Amino acid sequence: MITDVVKGIIAEVIGHGDPNEISISMDFEDDLQMGEDDLVEILEALEVEYDIDLVNIDYSQFKKVKHLISYLKEIL
Repeated sequence: MITDVVKGIIAEVIGHGDPNEISISMDFEDDLQMGEDDLVEILEALEVEYDIDLVNIDYSQFKKVKHLISYLKEIL
């Protein structure tokens, strides 16, 4: 499931042990304390996971975890 994959990758990037503690309503910057570099790392991991190209997207549209999940559901 896309949600579980995204939460797992986020947990790995931020060094948080339990993906289940990451809510889809969390804000990348405010709640997860993630910067632009962290989001790029997540997108790169998703490219590998799903064999997709996310290089040319405007990643500033992803304010919350649910925004990224919704985007992935649209393109996959």
